[in-house]
Amino acid sequence: MKFDIHPEVVAKVTCCVHHHACLEEDGEVFCNIESTVNGTVFFVDRKMATHCPYQSSFGNAFHCTCPVRQEIYWKYKV
Repeated sequence: MKFDIHPEVVAKVTCCVHHHACLEEDGEVFCNIESTVNGTVFFVDRKMATHCPYQSSFGNAFHCTCPVRQEIYWKYKV
């Protein structure tokens, strides 16, 4: 699925180790959003956590701060 993400959001993600693969025509989302807090704090499935500069350990969970990943979640509910 190709995700249409605003260029300003994409420009904020300067350290993507996956080279924005989630935005390619056959892109896949690398981490599954497991839960959110008020739609602004995102936690990813621990089993799908990857080496990513936008993920950090938060107790037994992983917190995601990637603006592109968050936008995909908000717009496409994925």
